[in-house]
Amino acid sequence: MARRGHGDGGIDQRGDGRWRLRWRKDSQRFQKAFGGSLADAKKELRRLMEDEKPASGGPKLADWLQKWLSEDPNLSPKTRERYQQLAEKQILPHLAASASKNSPRLGFWNGTPRC
Repeated sequence: MARRGHGDGGIDQRGDGRWRLRWRKDSQRFQKAFGGSLADAKKELRRLMEDEKPASGGPKLADWLQKWLSEDPNLSPKTRERYQQLAEKQILPHLAASASKNSPRLGFWNGTPRC
């Protein structure tokens, strides 16, 4: 199989006759096993890469950060105060500035954020 161009994702044949589709979106890596022909795998990869909806439809990062700072029982009061200062002065202004582009979203696995 010929090499795909940069940013075109990847397709590998697995031992069980399925195809592994790999692609990146918003600097996140994704992969999916797909059964069918190579042509169908190429179509599916193209569809996945062009999909407008983010793959992880979790809460917005700014919303999750505010919720975590207000609800996490494992933070001591002084740590919570410092984290709140850092969020307000450093993190949230940058998120607001990039909100016109695409706000980052978080996926969750057992309540732990993963980007």
